[in-house]
Amino acid sequence: MSFVWTILIVSIVLSSLPSSLSSDVIPFRIQFDRNSFTYLKDRVNVTRWPDELGSSYAVQRNDWKYGIPLNVIQSLAQYLTDKFDWEATIEKLNEMPQYKVRIDNYDVHFVHKRSKNPDARALMVIHGWPGSFWECHKILPMLTEPENYGGSPSDAFHVVCPSIPGYGYSSRPTTDGFDQQAAAELFAQLMEVLGYKQYFLQGGDWGSVVASLQASLPESQNCVMGLHLNMLPVPPPLNKGIVTLLRLAFSAIVPWWFYTPSERVGIVNTPLHILDHSGYFHEQTTRPQTLAYGLTDSPVGLLAWIAEKFHAWSDCDGDLFSVFSMDDLLTNFMIYWSTDTSASSIRFYYEFIRGSYGAFERLSKLEVKVPTAMSVFPKEIFTPVKFWAEQYYSDLRQWTVMPRGGHFAALEQPELLVRDIWSFKRIVESSTPHHSDSSHSRSEEM
Repeated sequence: MSFVWTILIVSIVLSSLPSSLSSDVIPFRIQFDRNSFTYLKDRVNVTRWPDELGSSYAVQRNDWKYGIPLNVIQSLAQYLTDKFDWEATIEKLNEMPQYKVRIDNYDVHFVHKRSKNPDARALMVIHGWPGSFWECHKILPMLTEPENYGGSPSDAFHVVCPSIPGYGYSSRPTTDGFDQQAAAELFAQLMEVLGYKQYFLQGGDWGSVVASLQASLPESQNCVMGLHLNMLPVPPPLNKGIVTLLRLAFSAIVPWWFYTPSERVGIVNTPLHILDHSGYFHEQTTRPQTLAYGLTDSPVGLLAWIAEKFHAWSDCDGDLFSVFSMDDLLTNFMIYWSTDTSASSIRFYYEFIRGSYGAFERLSKLEVKVPTAMSVFPKEIFTPVKFWAEQYYSDLRQWTVMPRGGHFAALEQPELLVRDIWSFKRIVESSTPHHSDSSHSRSEEM
């Protein structure tokens, strides 16, 4: 009889635990589907190409004023059908240790690379759109094996790079409402599942939004040791009280007291940038489903939609292929195409404004108290303003202005990004006692 009572009590206890604590982490490998890849190439070969305006001079100069030039997208399409080796690329992707775990009805895909240094801290790196978990592939060895890249063994991290639900190999939301706040709460659970009691966060694009919201969670105050961003995701601090509003008004009168020359230029150019470069954002935040039919059905349409952003947001001086190889661009494209996540990934924009978790409103009132660092890359979409950042991130420890690089920092300038992360880690740890179990993972094999 006592055995029956024991089983009953254990069952009740297990059923009361959060789903995250009873989840099983399963190794994951991307599989190559030859028939699907052949079908993709067949579709590309029957593309109905649009005409193009412009003089021969404009075409030779790859004029992007109407969008991605015809010769650029045709070059990418031809490389895809004739030279791109998706099977070999998958093998390279699978060199990154990948896993899946079930949390809150989502199958969360993530890369998890542990350092050989047992005292390494944990770091979660979060991607955005139109990127993917693959963006971490250059910085992964540098973060886990810093001694091989000019760093110290004490700079090492155990790195977790998750795929946001609706992106890549994570499952897609099946109901409305899943926004950046929901992702932040989900990723906090993921780190709990992996057994990390304390960790750092890093993000750009949507990753900067998710990481900032995650760092602001009440339950994160004792978990998140530091937040490193390479994009400032917050708007002008209009919801930060009357004193801040008065300071903002005064800054408009004497801007040189508050802003650097580059910040002043960035502020002035922001309205022009919004008019000229934010059409994608408006469409994806208002009618993503309409756009999704074209992106889901046409591989060239999806490839053009993504590649145009890599050109517009990178420090490429007008030449897309000077920064990204065709293999780089096609690998990222294939992660979207092969997983059929075009629609779900852009719905993340709609949910940002209208999601049931209130991500947009929360971001406008954001209060991050954990140590924070900002890498300022000169060709970022918007120029970050330190005075504005200080109103949201009360412990801004590091602000690094980079000599080069753009929105896709981990791909464009991995060395600069990683060295800035190392520097930030040293600053934080110099004032934080190091507990040997603070970054313990429940499985040494992950």
